[in-house]
Amino acid sequence: SKSLGNVSNLLDLMDAYDPRAFRLLVLRAHYRSPIDVSDDS
Repeated sequence: SKSLGNVSNLLDLMDAYDPRAFRLLVLRAHYRSPIDVSDDS
């Protein structure tokens, strides 16, 4: 949740990670499942 600080802005994610890798991560995820964005994924 936003109050816990575990939510990231999309623009911050695009600056931190390669946009092509982030696009692949989003396309591989099911649309109803949460996406875990970390250095391991």
